[in-house]
Amino acid sequence: MASLVPTIAALRAIVGTLLGGNGQRRFLGRRAGSPGQDADGVQEVAVRVQAGFHPSTIRVRAGRPVRLVFVRVDDDPCLARVFLSEPPLTRRLAPFAATAVTFTPHRVGDHLFTCEEGRFRGYLIVEPESSR
Repeated sequence: MASLVPTIAALRAIVGTLLGGNGQRRFLGRRAGSPGQDADGVQEVAVRVQAGFHPSTIRVRAGRPVRLVFVRVDDDPCLARVFLSEPPLTRRLAPFAATAVTFTPHRVGDHLFTCEEGRFRGYLIVEPESSR
């Protein structure tokens, strides 16, 4: 089970996400959807969950741990869960709270993540380790 204790980087990302912004907004010098790294080298992205996923496209490197911090800021029942296609997993997203999902992607490609009903979706783009 993923740790529910957010890192300092996750808390900064959560605050930045709650203050607003779209997929092009910069937070701490990087474009939303591009991972930052914590002290352990984990690729970390905050995702605002409000009438969809923002950013809806996230790029990460294969073979390195990823922490997606879903910050749900509405109570739409469709957004009560997030489903990732690769790796296949699901997590409950409590309303008005942050939920960290940590995993290591291995399959390069575009992988879908959706809400419970499939109305809202996003893509985790896993790039080869040597691509950046």
